[in-house]
Formats: sequence, C-alpha cells, structure tokens
Amino acid sequence: MRVRLPAEQLLLGAAVCAAATALCAVAPDLGVLIVLRFVTGFSGAAGLVVGRAVVSDVATGPVAAKLFGVLMALGGIAPIVAPWPVVPSPATRAAGAASSGCWRASRS
Repeated sequence: MRVRLPAEQLLLGAAVCAAATALCAVAPDLGVLIVLRFVTGFSGAAGLVVGRAVVSDVATGPVAAKLFGVLMALGGIAPIVAPWPVVPSPATRAAGAASSGCWRASRS
C-alpha cells in the first residue's frame, strides 16, 4: 500500500470539502443537508490533522512546541476573521435570495 504525502492528503480533504459544500447548496431536504454538512466538517478537519502530523514529523522539543503554538493561534484566530454566514454574498443578492441565515429561505 502506498503512503500518501501530506500535501496529497490536504488536497484530497480540501477537494472533498469543496464538493460537499457545493452539494449543500442543492440539498433537496434537511436530512441530505445534515449529512453533507457532516462530510464538509469531517473533510475540512483534514487541514488541522495534516498540519499537526507534519509538525510531529519534522520537529521535536522546543521547536515543535513553538510550531504547535502557532497552529493553535491560527486555529483560534481563523473563526474570528472568517466571514459571517448570515451576511449575504453578491451571489445571493444577485439571485434575490433572502439573507435570513436559514437554508430554506433561499428555496422559496
């Protein structure tokens, strides 16, 4: 069995995450949406796991501790600077979809 490189694992996780996210936009019902959101979250976590695995492989001691600290800081800052999900995007404004934050609002 071939061992995948971290970059391949990261790209695979990102590709699955992007595909699941795109499918969420066309989910026919709430059950499918929940399953796709689970897949999105699970595959999106690939970046965290691969990043920590790379640090474990390439560093030890104080250098590893410093790198893990940087990863933790980035993980804490990312949700703060990410765009709010209820803010309408140009695509939803152009489509005339409601921006209430409810996934069903864009279906009417």
